[in-house]
Amino acid sequence: MITVRQIGLFLLLVLIAGPITSPLSAAEKKKRAEVNDAQGNYLGEWKLRDGGGGKLTCQIVGLGNGTYRAIFTAYDGSEQENRTFQFPISGTSVSETKVVFATQVLAGADLGTFAWKTELEAGRLVGDFSNEKNYVGTMELKRIELPVSTLGIAPPEGGRKLLQEAALADWNLAELPTGSWLFEDGVLTVGAAAAGEPRHLALKTPHGSGQIHLEFRLPYQPAARGQDRGQSGLWLQGLYEIQIVDSFGAGRTTDNFGAFDDLDALGSVLGQKAPSDLPALPPGEWQALDIQFVAPKLAADGTVESPGEVTVRLNDVLIQDRTPLEKPTEGAPRAGQTPAGLVLQHAGSPVEFRNIWLVATP
Repeated sequence: MITVRQIGLFLLLVLIAGPITSPLSAAEKKKRAEVNDAQGNYLGEWKLRDGGGGKLTCQIVGLGNGTYRAIFTAYDGSEQENRTFQFPISGTSVSETKVVFATQVLAGADLGTFAWKTELEAGRLVGDFSNEKNYVGTMELKRIELPVSTLGIAPPEGGRKLLQEAALADWNLAELPTGSWLFEDGVLTVGAAAAGEPRHLALKTPHGSGQIHLEFRLPYQPAARGQDRGQSGLWLQGLYEIQIVDSFGAGRTTDNFGAFDDLDALGSVLGQKAPSDLPALPPGEWQALDIQFVAPKLAADGTVESPGEVTVRLNDVLIQDRTPLEKPTEGAPRAGQTPAGLVLQHAGSPVEFRNIWLVATP
């Protein structure tokens, strides 16, 4: 779901600087060509035939074989906070350039059932809707790329850059099978390895409390589902995993008390705490995790005297706020509580990383 903060930041940057454009390298252009242009974030508005309207956002997710899911969120008026309703619609390619979304949407007792149809072509969603009563109108949205303020940010003084040629010796890269990780032009990519071989990339030096910045890009795998859709992870001290997976456009799940319980979503403390928000960007776009880690305090015998905690921002949005780290993540590469270095998970998907740095804090 597109968050209020993301929309506000996008509109502010467009107002100040005009449309966001930047030259792409040949490698970036190749990457973009591998991603379906239909998938992404869209922003626009709905308008009533007789006057009135509001903001409208949409996330389109590719599902393979020419099929898509669009998640529309309608707002009453110009304020993003006044969300009226949210609903998914299935779409199908009708040509090489056009996708059609059409459905009947039940919007509640007051609004009734809507006939909703929109067509996507050349980055624009255009359509109409009607509940055959008081809501008859049109919609128009354009594809946008939401800005992330920390992409490319350098570490503060005393920070340690972890993805430079010289810094690669700090990882266990030489101990892993050839081709299991690839490094080129500052980008580290999960490669291939035979089943059963150790593949995770580990920083040799243990770390304590600190600030960690990590940028990642997920592959476009439309036919994959769930945890098979662009998965990796970051283990803090080799023990506590922050999940990395394609959660763009994924629906949230809740427990009987209404709390989010999708414990394997992007930015979750895997198996322990779901993210409070899900500002995931589409695969093919660079994203950023900014983590403040407070290490657990250990007694002389290695037992935990007080648990650690973690604060996580995903693409500028706070998603974990001083979350206690109750126990090591199941399947962590380290046994017991002995701290190790950062570990990047090799889960078989060609996830990319760049600009990883660490700043130790007391």
